[in-house]
Amino acid sequence: MQVSQYLACSNNKLNFIPGTGNSITNGVVTVSVPYDITGVHFQTVQNWVTAEVLSITGKHPNEYTHAMYVLPQEVKMDYAAYAYYNYYLSLYNGGL
Repeated sequence: MQVSQYLACSNNKLNFIPGTGNSITNGVVTVSVPYDITGVHFQTVQNWVTAEVLSITGKHPNEYTHAMYVLPQEVKMDYAAYAYYNYYLSLYNGGL
C-alpha cells in the first residue's frame, strides 16, 4: 500500500482517499469550461468548474470530503493557493 505524503507528514491523521465515480480516474476529473477564462476572477471560474464537475460526474464536489481545483495560469488568482476555512474546497494556481 502506498502511503501518501499527507499521511506521513500528519502522523497518520490526514489520509486522502481518491474519489470514485463517473469519469473520475485515480480521484481526478478533468473539466473544460465553455467560457474564456483569461483574466476572469478565480471565484467565478470556481463556480463554472463546479457546474461542469456536476454535469460530468453527476455528483456535486461537496459530496466529497475534500476537492482540489488546479486552475490554469490565465485565471486571475493572486495567490499560489486559496482555501475556505472549514470547507470542502481548495484552489491552486497552476501557473505558480
